[in-house]
Amino acid sequence: MEINDNEMKRKGIMFVLSSPSGAGKTSLSRKLLELDKELFLSISYTTRPPRPGEIDGEDYFFINNDDFAFMQEQNDFLEYAKVFDYYYGTPKKPVKKILDKGRDILFDIDWQGTQQLMNNSKDDLVKVFVLPPSIKELERRLKERKQDEDEIIQNRIKFCKLIRKCFANFLLQIELGIQSTFMDYITFRYSPASGMKNIGTLIPTPAHRDTWASNIFNQINFWFPTHNVSDRNSIFFVPKYFQKRVSNNSDEWSFYRYKKTKEFLSTPVSNIKFPQNQIVSFNVKKGEVLCFSGHHIHGSLVGESDRLNLETRIVCENDEENYKIPVNLDAMGTVRKNKWFRNLKTGKSYI
Repeated sequence: MEINDNEMKRKGIMFVLSSPSGAGKTSLSRKLLELDKELFLSISYTTRPPRPGEIDGEDYFFINNDDFAFMQEQNDFLEYAKVFDYYYGTPKKPVKKILDKGRDILFDIDWQGTQQLMNNSKDDLVKVFVLPPSIKELERRLKERKQDEDEIIQNRIKFCKLIRKCFANFLLQIELGIQSTFMDYITFRYSPASGMKNIGTLIPTPAHRDTWASNIFNQINFWFPTHNVSDRNSIFFVPKYFQKRVSNNSDEWSFYRYKKTKEFLSTPVSNIKFPQNQIVSFNVKKGEVLCFSGHHIHGSLVGESDRLNLETRIVCENDEENYKIPVNLDAMGTVRKNKWFRNLKTGKSYI
């Protein structure tokens, strides 16, 4: 039997919004559903109690732990995750039914579930990761929406602060003094696979030195993947130019204009296309850390799979006192971004 093009069925696409609770993914989901009447919402099962105004079967299917465990045993979930003592899971059958009809479906899920979908269905997936502007703003949103008990809100905030505390403990283990160490924000970066449209995320960054933006030359960088990444999907370095001048746009770059107008990338960059034989990259396992000088030329690679990583930067007061500072080769900015870095002990800005 011959099938012409008009009779061929279009397979639906899965659109995934994921974020920490309070970042705004549910509000975004509602707006998307309001604007696109052809878009379906995937309704998850959960063991948590309903919040005020939530309706069983519309917001979630509310079930107990035993029923959830039974569904896990029956392999009924497309993805599932435990989030702050409660389980959440996406049922397979309704999703498959909608996709087989050629309809698109929207997921409002935790980042853990997103990673599972990435591994199982990456060809039919469009992903957007949403982050709150700051921990303080996250706490304000969680309190204002009045949907969670104070204890649950504090657990969520404690989890965010725990990441920072764990990093402080890591610095102690490598014998860096907390009292003299100043740290930038910890950034959670999502980099889509090659060929994927990069919506709402930072684009892969070309070769640069972090010191071009900060004008602080004793800066040390830390890069932590949340999963195993290959040397084709991590970050790259150009050792040949660690101690050589490189042309860049740091004389034009403005952090203020980046934040307000997005006229620039998030950091000054070089337009040089370094040959492959000058580039070095590494396989990095989950739990491993890349540590390097902010003075080192580096950039992002885009591989065949998505990448999630944490990253941050520090400066140590003692380095300035002991003159352990790389020579400025090519940074042309005039303002030191001291306020980006705050003391791990006191919270005061770097001077």
